[in-house]
Parts: sequence; C-alpha cells; structure tokens
Amino acid sequence: SFEERLQYLVWSWSGHLICNGLLKPALFLQAIGSPSEEKFGHRQGLHILIMGDPGTVKTHLLRAMRNLVPGSRMVSAESASQAGVVAACQQAEDMYTGKKRWALTPGALALTPKESICCIDELNLYKGDFGDFNNALETGEVFVSKVVSGRVATPCSVLAAANPKAGQKKKFVRGISFLQQLGLDITVIQRFDAIFVLLDEANYEQDQLIGYSVLGRSTDPDKTPEDLDSIRKYIAYAKTFDPVLGDDAVDYIARRHAEKRQESKGSDYLRSHRQVPSLRRFTLAAARFDLCEVATIEHVKFAERILSETLNEQDPGLIAGDQPAADRDFRKSVAKLFVSYTTAKGVYENIDYRFVVDHAK
Repeated sequence: SFEERLQYLVWSWSGHLICNGLLKPALFLQAIGSPSEEKFGHRQGLHILIMGDPGTVKTHLLRAMRNLVPGSRMVSAESASQAGVVAACQQAEDMYTGKKRWALTPGALALTPKESICCIDELNLYKGDFGDFNNALETGEVFVSKVVSGRVATPCSVLAAANPKAGQKKKFVRGISFLQQLGLDITVIQRFDAIFVLLDEANYEQDQLIGYSVLGRSTDPDKTPEDLDSIRKYIAYAKTFDPVLGDDAVDYIARRHAEKRQESKGSDYLRSHRQVPSLRRFTLAAARFDLCEVATIEHVKFAERILSETLNEQDPGLIAGDQPAADRDFRKSVAKLFVSYTTAKGVYENIDYRFVVDHAK
C-alpha cells in the first residue's frame, strides 16, 4: 500500500534514527515537495521546524536530509552571518578591475537549489535579520535595498532545528510556553508548515530501540533496506509528477477546516487559515510519492495524521505566543471557581483568598 511503501523507504533511509511518530515520513515528503501554484501563490517548498531537548537526534535528522536530497546544504545559524543564511551587502573584489566594490552576497538559502533542502541548525541562536528570513520562507525571494539593491531568490524548502535557550541543562521547562523558551519571534514560527516538538522523556520501548541503534544492531534484522541511491532515484522520479487535488479531496479539506474552526470557536484561539495551504502541500507531496496525477482523500487523511502531531494543529494558542493550552485551561478553571464563590456568597469586595481556596477544594 501507499503507506507501507513510504514507511519502508523511510526505514531504509533513516531506520537508525529513533524519534517520535510521523516526523520522519513528514521529512521524506518534504524531500519530495509539492507543485507550486500561481493564482494564490502557493509555494512548492515545505518548511519544517524541529524543536526539542538536547540529545533528541535533531542534528542527525538534518544531516540525514542533507544526504538524502542532492544539492542540499546545512548551516549552523549560531555561527552564520546574515549572508550565511539569507544575503548581505559586502565588499567583494571586481574580477575585471581587481578593485573592491559593494556587492550583494547570497547566503545558504539563496545558494540551495529549488528542489533541495536548506538545513539550518540552532535557529534560535541566529543573529541576522529575521525580517529577511521571514520573507525568504513566505515568498521565496528577498529584496535587499541597502548599500546596493537587488533581489535574491530563495525557493528551496527549509528544515530548521532549535533548542531552548534557558532551562535546566537547556531542556524545556514544563508549564512555560515552548516558544518563549526558544526566544524566536512569533512571525518566524508562523512561517513553518509543521512544528514538531521532541522531548527527552523516559519511554522503555523507545529507549531500548535507541540502545540497539546506538550499538549498531538493527531493530528489524529480517528486512533488507533499499540502498540510498535507489531511494534518491525514486524521489527524483516522483518529482516529475505534478498532481492536482481531486474534487473529493478539495471538498473534504474545506469541510474539515470549517468544522475544526467551529470546534475551536469557543476557545481562546481559532484554527488558523494557514493550516489549509500546509495541508495542501503535504497532500500533494503524498500524491507525488504515490506517483499519482490526482490527490485523493487517502492522501489528505495521511497528511492530516502528520499535521495532527504538530504544534500548529495541537495548540494554536502557542503559535500565537500564549501559554500552553493546559495552563490556559487551568487559569480559566480558577477564574470560574472565583466567580462561583462570589456569586454563592454575594460578596464582591474585600475577599480573603483563604475562603476562595476552601471553596475551590
């Protein structure tokens, strides 16, 4: 089946890297990409952010993606200048006159081919201009107007990894917004189609698999992996397909989006309309992998499963910069208890908090 083939190629490519859920299938679909569309300006690139505790194979996943897709680049945002990621005005030697002159120097995003992946590690430590970075991800181009003026094309997909800046041993602290701990601006976060969180937690089965993997023992010795060159050829062939959404798939996506917006109507944050183009891109990438000319509901539902494991879908409030949903719900429950106390007692001034605590208990 479609999913069995995908899981087999993902295992062949990165079976030695153990992580949660559907992250690796999502990365494989990112390698395949989706067709672009001019009317609404849908980009072909899929942008994915992996944020998590140290030791959760983020950097290994970035290296694996760089090796999977020819032409891909990997850069550490911590040590990169502005030109190292996007572009910058710098003095360069004129090849004809030998004199120094100002020139627009492209960075890693501009130097990565359209069908490849730019892997950016330690994004939270980037010291460059995030305004240019946002434009690069959203529109696929950056206009620079400083000492010299020019346009830099950045149509590639972006895979970024980030660690929390603070916390004990730079691990995420529970009860505090993930995004606050990363120190990234909300506008940067909203440019990513899928945000995965990898937490370093004790899990017996997964920890055992990691132990086998680190010791070089295959977790499935009866299976024979496909070689990397064949996987690359499969991806290259899949990219020759330009699927479109079938009518049933379009109706399903639109209906489910409206239903989820209704379900979130009573909460603090509505489901974002940005989820629709993200789901479209993952769906068309899945259809490409399946070598289909028309994306079906099966492809949509698989893309839905991938996005259901992302922060974008699980907690829209976090993407908007608020506290985690559990903390917001707790805050609401406390407020309701306080209102119920004042209503029951008919007292609205000079309330001793100890009486409210007893009422809450």
